[in-house]
Amino acid sequence: MDLEAATEQVYAATPEDFMAVRTALVAEARQAKDRELAKAIGALRKPTRSAWLINVLARSAAEEVTGLLDLGEALREAQASLSGPELRRLSGERQKAVRALTRRAESLAAEHGHRVTDGQLQEVSQHLQAALADPALAEDVRAGRVTQIVTFGGFGPWEAAAPGDSTPTSPGAAGRPAGADTKSAERGGAGGGTSEGSESPGGPSAAEVQAARDAWEQTQAAMRDAEAELTDAGETAESAAAEAERLRTELAAAEQAADEARVRRSAAEERLTQARERAEEASRTLEELLDRGRSAASA
Repeated sequence: MDLEAATEQVYAATPEDFMAVRTALVAEARQAKDRELAKAIGALRKPTRSAWLINVLARSAAEEVTGLLDLGEALREAQASLSGPELRRLSGERQKAVRALTRRAESLAAEHGHRVTDGQLQEVSQHLQAALADPALAEDVRAGRVTQIVTFGGFGPWEAAAPGDSTPTSPGAAGRPAGADTKSAERGGAGGGTSEGSESPGGPSAAEVQAARDAWEQTQAAMRDAEAELTDAGETAESAAAEAERLRTELAAAEQAADEARVRRSAAEERLTQARERAEEASRTLEELLDRGRSAASA
């Protein structure tokens, strides 16, 4: 097993299975005594529910996704050349393709037993359009390895920020796991820190430093997972609230239908009572006529 294969397995998992799959692969790498691979797998971030939808699209509708992403370069060229007619034509194709893929994402989610919200579908649409403006994002989408949603307000020089960031990211940075650039700084920067393989008199051993670094990286991974779980829980709560509102609406309609049925039943009972009374009266009238007929015949 290598990192590429492990990453594919992890991001092919459903949100419910993500943690279990990643944990199992980390354990497998550790059993193989591949410490670096185990660390890399453990650092893979859990996608939000909206990001998972995009990953599902990449695997189940690869041709349509590729068709959309191929528009990105053409759109950038049209913008660079200020070709208005071409830009309008391509923009129309983009909007049509994004709408179709968003509907496809909703259908695929239903096939996986998930109910998606309008907000999640809007995020899918926004990220797909952002991927058209940034080749690095497009590669993450194409590979089905999106972890968080990036929005982009327009089609021009790239400047997008991931949720929770206060500064824009440069091309390629949005899809990179948080903390991915910190390792080089930790291993020595300006001022020349102590190298991992050396020890200062009375200072910590290399093993202690490595253990502390491993513990820190584990807490960072746990924090990222907790953030993803929080986002996922929020999306689930939103979906549950929408489902509850739908059920309340159905309940109100059912109660109204029941009230109307009770009114109809009461009216039907009244009509039945009246019909019985008329039948009894008609029976008495008929009996009287028959008695008169028999009397006349005997006379």
